[in-house]
Amino acid sequence: MGNLQTAEQTWPTVPGAELLNLGRAYRRPLG
Repeated sequence: MGNLQTAEQTWPTVPGAELLNLGRAYRRPLG
């Protein structure tokens, strides 16, 4: 899972980061 965090910092301007964020939210429901 650490890789995901590294990727986010690697390209915070890439649209892929947004997808990763969504995926994380789905995997980790805030509710």
